[in-house]
Amino acid sequence: VTYTSDGRGLDLTPHIPDGPRSATGNTFNHLKIWNWETAVINVGVDNSAFEYLEMYDIGAINASTFHPNGIIIWSSSGGIVRYSKFYMGPDNHGIGEGIFFEQNGGCSNWMIYGNLFYNQVSNGKNIQISSPVPNLKIWNNTFYNNTFNAVQYTNSGACDSNGEFRNNLIFSSGSGSCGTSSNNLTQSSPNPFVNSGSSDFH
Repeated sequence: VTYTSDGRGLDLTPHIPDGPRSATGNTFNHLKIWNWETAVINVGVDNSAFEYLEMYDIGAINASTFHPNGIIIWSSSGGIVRYSKFYMGPDNHGIGEGIFFEQNGGCSNWMIYGNLFYNQVSNGKNIQISSPVPNLKIWNNTFYNNTFNAVQYTNSGACDSNGEFRNNLIFSSGSGSCGTSSNNLTQSSPNPFVNSGSSDFH
């Protein structure tokens, strides 16, 4: 699609900009999101949970103007992204800017765990941090065959000393860090998975 305004699969923003946070604590699960310019926008909404998502082919023909985002987050705290799959689909797009802590900031206390990020080799990032995100926990994720690092910093992105990037399995992908980092890095080892060609990452 050639977009002329933002395209949003899930639009979580207050009705009044910077108004009362009356739409907090929502859980979105078992959703397949594809062929959008932005899959999820979570702005000014605390304690959101995204689980059992399947997300791929997030992009736009005019991506230089309307660049794609997987889950874009700002002015939101206490969220969770878990047990989901993020990958490049049949149209050769991944999840755009990925799970993206946007440079406007105001985010803290997010947890990202138990997810698969894989085969994003042409168009798609994993976790991108472009503002300070205190107390960010990134645990028990698998990163396979991705062009970009598991965690990428841009602009003023930062993880404080309470952040953790731990027990993640990384193969044929760049790594990253966030506060305390201790991971299973197997970039140079034989492929450890049962059948990565069929997306079986046991």
